Amino acid sequence: MNSFICSIKARRMSPPLSMIHPFNSILLFVFLFASFSLNACATDRAAALNAVADPSGGQRVFAHEYNRMRYWIFFPKNYGLDGEKPPLIMFLHGASQRGASMASLKQYVTQHFLTPLRQVDDLQEPPFILVAPQCPKKQYWNPDRLHGVLQDVLSYAAADRKRLYLTGFSMGGFGTWNFAAAYPKLFAAIVPVSGGGKSTTVKNLVNVPVWAFHGKKDRIVSSSRCTAMVKSLERAGGDVKMTLFPQKGHLVCQDAYGKPELWEWLFSHENHIGMMENAAAE
Repeated sequence: MNSFICSIKARRMSPPLSMIHPFNSILLFVFLFASFSLNACATDRAAALNAVADPSGGQRVFAHEYNRMRYWIFFPKNYGLDGEKPPLIMFLHGASQRGASMASLKQYVTQHFLTPLRQVDDLQEPPFILVAPQCPKKQYWNPDRLHGVLQDVLSYAAADRKRLYLTGFSMGGFGTWNFAAAYPKLFAAIVPVSGGGKSTTVKNLVNVPVWAFHGKKDRIVSSSRCTAMVKSLERAGGDVKMTLFPQKGHLVCQDAYGKPELWEWLFSHENHIGMMENAAAE
């Protein structure tokens, strides 16, 4: 009864919207929008945590946000049911998805990554956790923010930390080179597709296995950008190889991620150095 009376008093004391200063109206809208976004994110995170705690629920795909960077996380079908810790792959999108809707990003990830890899017989049901962050509008991939997202995921998802992998397409290919160079002890292997980077950073990648893919007829990102990175890493003594599709342009996701040999190569690598350092730090 008291709460009901308080609510009536609050309504009487509150001025009508027409009397609120326009600037205050804007602030009110921003506050309400931010509150709604945070509550929606909290709900998604709670749902994911519940799914991790009780995998029998069936839901496997969730939208999250960490440090103002939104991301999708896809859990494998048997996650939490077989007692195994699956590998984790982070996929970085191209420039077209910066600041796009999460629905659009999910469709992009499905089209450019999940659909091609499902052509591989053993990957009809991907056996790994997939994390797909979204780069903010008019920005580029920032290694530190990506590292924050990955650490957020690892705080609640039971992934095999010896088998963390990184890949990306176009702008995401650049992001793959840059993120791995900034955190070279984090990943067991990386796969940049239709991207390039700064050849001065390859010295950091000597101990990170790399398989790069590019189309020879790419008019958006010249294949020379990828070739320069690969040759620099070879000279530095790195474990790197490159597949150049002679008749292909920029869109080579189907050819790269649909290649069975890629997945055999990727999952054959484990990162024991990073695991030992993490254990020592703990």
